[in-house]
This record gives sequence, structure tokens and C-alpha cells, in this order.
Amino acid sequence: GPNNPSNQPHFPGVNITGGGGSAGTDGPATQLAGAGGNGSVLIRYAVANVGGTKASGGAVSSYNGKTIHTFISSGSFVTPSTFSETVEYVVVAGGGGGGYGGNAEGSGGGGAGGYRTGTTPITGSNTISIQVGSGGNGGAAGAATSGGPSYFGTPITAAGGGAGASGTGSYNNALDGGSGGGGGYNDSTGASGNTPPVSPPQGNDGGDFAGYSGAGGGGAGGAGQDATTPSGAGTGGDGGIGIQIPSTFRNPGGTPIGAPGPG
Repeated sequence: GPNNPSNQPHFPGVNITGGGGSAGTDGPATQLAGAGGNGSVLIRYAVANVGGTKASGGAVSSYNGKTIHTFISSGSFVTPSTFSETVEYVVVAGGGGGGYGGNAEGSGGGGAGGYRTGTTPITGSNTISIQVGSGGNGGAAGAATSGGPSYFGTPITAAGGGAGASGTGSYNNALDGGSGGGGGYNDSTGASGNTPPVSPPQGNDGGDFAGYSGAGGGGAGGAGQDATTPSGAGTGGDGGIGIQIPSTFRNPGGTPIGAPGPG
């Protein structure tokens, strides 16, 4: 959020992408920080004919010899007794909320929800629970909260993004998560990503606070930027960059998941 005591917009993380929320403005206690965006779960497998479907659950689409199930809310992935496929998955958790701004004391941005992708074999009749993590609350004269976890069956879990640190008082420190929340006046060091530790990593660390300016939360593709102090109150840090989903999940003729990234 901007370093200004007047009313300014506070941006939420984008739903489906698990983006972290922006920090709250320096200023009155009514200045609410941005909430984190909800996550999503995507599942893909090959089909013999375009339009063929071997399982149910979520929004189902077919393209180029593959079937994709997109979950933007919690549900179940159900396979029949004849199912025998190695499925590919993308699991994105909810993003952390941005920290409360306080008065002339910068707060940190929320970390992105954890990002996991890989393959797993599934055979026979199964009902697999899908949870789509919700975004954390932005701070408002109180603690921000971390995003909720997403999972494709309990073994494959993405951790929610960590909340950004508050700018004043003892409301909350920057919190660990899939990606860590950015540091603020209340907690100058940004939180770590990949908590609990997993391999491969789910996200990156939040940046560090400096000179009354808050830091950015981490993203799936890079760490949050530290605040800087070239003069005066300084400049807040940008959030960490995101990451594109695998090309196997992209359907040029369908509704895009999230927004295009660089390249």
C-alpha cells in the first residue's frame, strides 16, 4: 500500500492465483489492507478422443487430447473402477493478507499461497477430497491472517501464504507460509517461505522492512523485495513474481486460469 495518510486503494490478491494482499496505508485505523486471493486445484490426464471424460469433479474441459478438471472451490475428484491414469496436478493455496498500516509505520504485503505441481498414478474407484484454500484477511487495526492450505488428497498439500507484518502495535509479525509475508514496522525481517518444508519448494521468502516502509510478500517465482531508504520514509518493496502453470494445462480457446505471465 502507498505511504500516504490519505485514503488510498488497497489491492487484494487475485482469486484462483493465490496472490498475497497489499499492505495497508499509513494512516487511520480504518485503512484496511488487501485480503489474499483464493487458491485453486487443477488435475489433468490424457484421453483417447477430445471430449472424452474418465472422471468427474470441478469444471471439466478438453483440449488437444487432454482432459482438465479445474477446482476453484472445494469438492471431490471421483474416478470409476475402470480408471487407470497417471494424472498431473497443480495445487495453489490461498494467499496471505497484507498487514495493517498503522500511523506512519509501514506494514508488509502478504505472501503468495504455496504452489505444487507433479504427477501421481490413480487406479480404480476413488473419491479424492479437494480443498481450495481461501485467502487470508487483510489487517484492519488488528492482525492479518495467513491463507488457507489447498490439497489434492491429503498427501499433496500446498501451504497458505504467510500474513504480512503489521505496521504498529503487537498485532502480528510477518508469518511463514508457502511464501512468506513481508516485513513491517512490527517485525522488520520478512518471514520464510516453504513452511512446512517440502521438496520441491512451494514459494519464497518475504522481503525486509526499512525506513518506515513495508516489504513485499514472497511469490512462487521469487522472493519479495526489501523496502529501501534512499531518502525520508523510503520506498516499499514489490511482491515476489509469480510463476506460470505448466503448458499441459493451457487451453488457448478456453477461459484462462489467472493472467498471462512474462514470456
